[in-house]
This record gives sequence, structure tokens and C-alpha cells, in this order.
Amino acid sequence: MAEVLLNRLGDGCFHAFSAGSHPAGQVNPLALAQLEIARMPTDGLCSKNWEEFAQPDVPPLDFVFTVCDDAAGEVCPVWPGQPMTAQWGIEDPAAVQGSEEQRRRAFSVAFSLLRRRILRFVSLPISKIDGMAFSGAPLSVFERYLTVWVLLCIVAGIGLGQLAPVVFQAVGRIQIARVNLPVGVLIWVMIIPMLVKVDFGALHALRQHVRGIGVTLFVNWLVKPFSMAFLGWLFVRHLFAPLLPAGEIDSYIAGLILLVAAPCMAMVFVWSRLTNGDPLFTLT
Repeated sequence: MAEVLLNRLGDGCFHAFSAGSHPAGQVNPLALAQLEIARMPTDGLCSKNWEEFAQPDVPPLDFVFTVCDDAAGEVCPVWPGQPMTAQWGIEDPAAVQGSEEQRRRAFSVAFSLLRRRILRFVSLPISKIDGMAFSGAPLSVFERYLTVWVLLCIVAGIGLGQLAPVVFQAVGRIQIARVNLPVGVLIWVMIIPMLVKVDFGALHALRQHVRGIGVTLFVNWLVKPFSMAFLGWLFVRHLFAPLLPAGEIDSYIAGLILLVAAPCMAMVFVWSRLTNGDPLFTLT
């Protein structure tokens, strides 16, 4: 499936081959069925051993991707030409046991994951990845110091608010149902780039991240609300109470608790997009 996907999505820039350490001798019929469902070509596909591509008379390879979870633990051949290598850990659908429907679903999930990774790969500028390993590309200066840029934006916002209070008060009054429209639009601008990368047909693959999802739910709904309520009680109701309007103390505490849920969720999408995170996992 990866061979066909890269040849199709690469738009002529790549010539892909697929092979394995223990080929079955024929292409899995469920893999062919999945390709046909996706309207991908299946002519000429065959099962191959990866030793074929380690021979000195074969064309040199530029990139080698191992895609099964257990492939990284095997001793790979010495590839001619010293290609860049990466491990894409994807559960082997051919190893899934169960009903026909469960096995077809496993191939569908693997196809979706491969398609997403290959789309990301072919979108990279080749001039920038030459000589780099895809498993650990360094962050850019902007990404590395994102916290600094956020802090500078906060300082700039406070400064502009002091310099032109009338303008920002007018912006603050642009509301519908007590929701500030400019803020709402900006939050969606942060979230949408990640949402458009989500393959909703593969959402059932989230079961692979049960532990991570459990930790996220625990922190978001059992730790954050109560920790922020405590901080609100400490700082707003006591330490800074003399500086705040007495009738708005409860509103400040409620706002502090809600602040944890909304803008921070938007920042999770931004961080995930900048670090090429998994859109499916981020969506949870």
C-alpha cells in the first residue's frame, strides 16, 4: 500500500518500491481490496524480499522507511548508497486476527495512517531535508522560542491597551451572546489548520493512544479545574482582592477557571501543528 501511495501522491518525483523481511509470496488480498476501494492502481504489484534491494547492481535508494512496529527491531540489510532511513511504526494489518470485517478495518486504518505520513513526506522541500534524518529534524528558531514570542505578544498587548484604551474597549464590545467575536475568530484561526489535517475516517485508531487519552482527560477535568480554583481563591480572593472590584471577585475566579479550558486548548493545536504532531491524538 505504501508503494502505491508514494508513487501516486509523489506526482512523479519518487519511484517507490515495497519489500519485507519475510515476504508471503503474494500480495495480501485485503491490501489489494483496500487499494481498489481507494481507486489506486494494483497492476504489477508483487511480494518482494528486501534483500533484493541490497544487491550491488540495483539502483541506489535515497530513502528507506520501515513501517511495521517490529521492523525496527530486526537487522536490516546494508543499503547501497547510504540512504536516509526512518521508522514509521504502524501496526501490521496482516497480523491482525479476528473476523473478516476486523481484518478489513485493520487494513483501512493502516492505509489512512500511511497516506497521512506520505502526504507529509512529499510536501517537504527536498532541498531542506538533504542529509537529515526524518526521525528528528531540528526545530526552527521560531518554533524553538515560541514561548518567548508568546510572552512578547502579551507584553505588547498590555502596552497597546495602555496607549490606546478607547480602541481596545471598542474591540471588547464587539460581542454576540457575551462572546467576543475577534477573540473567537482568532481561536478558530489557530485550530482550523490542524483540523483540516485530521482523517476522520481513521478516528477509530485512537484506541492505540488509550493511556495518553486517559492522562489527558484526568489532567483536564480532575486536576486543572480544582488547581485553578485554588489559585483563584489564593490570589484573586485574598492576595489581590484589595486591587479588584469587590462585586466582580467571583467573576474573576470563574474566568480564571474557564481560561484553562479554552485558550489553552487552542495553544495545544498550535504546538501540535508546529511540531508535526499526530492530528488524531491532538483532536482528543
